[in-house]
Amino acid sequence: MQITVSERAQLETELIQNWYDEIEKGLGEKFLEEINNSLEQICLFPMSFQKISDKGIRQTLLKRFPYHIIYYFKNDEIIILSVYHVKREEEDWNN
Repeated sequence: MQITVSERAQLETELIQNWYDEIEKGLGEKFLEEINNSLEQICLFPMSFQKISDKGIRQTLLKRFPYHIIYYFKNDEIIILSVYHVKREEEDWNN
């Protein structure tokens, strides 16, 4: 299955990775590994994660970091919409 990452999700991931690297060297890389592991799971089991919208939008929670990956899929493509902190409001990623 093909994954398309939106510009927004790419930017969010880079900003979060840089922030974690400022806290501790290498922590940003661990965050990125966690993102990649979650993307693999989404590819394998796209329907198994929580549906959060009538439009088919779903989310998965990272295991080690307090972030969700927001996505939807159609046909053979998964579109990553956002990577957002669990304490952010839905409107933040939905705009």
